[in-house]
Amino acid sequence: MGFVGPGRNKLVDDLGIKTEPSGAISRDARNMTSIPGIFVAGDMTHGASLVVRAMRDGRRAAEGIAAYLKK
Repeated sequence: MGFVGPGRNKLVDDLGIKTEPSGAISRDARNMTSIPGIFVAGDMTHGASLVVRAMRDGRRAAEGIAAYLKK
C-alpha cells in the first residue's frame, strides 16, 4: 500500500492547524500553516517524496520564515 499520509499528530491537533483530507498539513505559498508564524515543509505537506523535493520545500519554507520575520 505504501505511504498513506503523515497520520494524526497531537501537536497539530492541539494547535488547530488545518490539514488536507489526506492528513497533510495545509500551507500557503510561503509554507506557512493556518497558524501565523508556524511553517511546514517536506513529507508533512505532500506525503513521502524525493529528498530533492523536500530540500526545495525546506528552502521555500526558510524564505517564507525570513519574510514573515521581516514584517
